[in-house]
Amino acid sequence: MRTLLNCVLFLRAAGAAVLMFLPRRRPLIRNLALAVSLATFVLSLVLLLRFSPATSDMQFVTDHSWISSPPIRYNVGVDGISLFLVL
Repeated sequence: MRTLLNCVLFLRAAGAAVLMFLPRRRPLIRNLALAVSLATFVLSLVLLLRFSPATSDMQFVTDHSWISSPPIRYNVGVDGISLFLVL
C-alpha cells in the first residue's frame, strides 16, 4: 500500500518524460497525455478509497535513505488535507 502513492507521483513524471521524446504529432501527444492523466486519476481514486479518516497520522508513508552524507532522505506520505491535493 505504501507504493501506491509513489506510483501516483512517479507515473506523472514518467508520462512527462515520455512526452518529451515523442515526435510532434498532436493526436499522439494528446492521447498519451490523456491516458497518463486518466491512469493517475484512477490510482488517486484508489488512494482515496484506501485512506482511513479515523486516524490523524500520515498514511501511505515511504521513507528511504537516499544519500548517506549529507543525510538526505526520500520521505513522502499523505494526510487528510494533502490527499485532496494529490487527487
